Amino acid sequence: MSYCRFHNTRNDMMDCLGAMQEYTELDNLSDMERSALFSMLDIAREIVDMEDEVLDYLKSMDVGEEF
Repeated sequence: MSYCRFHNTRNDMMDCLGAMQEYTELDNLSDMERSALFSMLDIAREIVDMEDEVLDYLKSMDVGEEF
């Protein structure tokens, strides 16, 4: 659902970040989860690479949020 995509994903990302900060939680990852973690890291790099462009766009929309 596009109306809550970023909200729900942010919550899931925070959960994943917590698991990554607790390295012991990474010890028992399945092959599928390990592969997904590598993919997430690639996606995170792409998101960071887009940061300036996204912030400029959001500022141009005058969304009322301070960045």
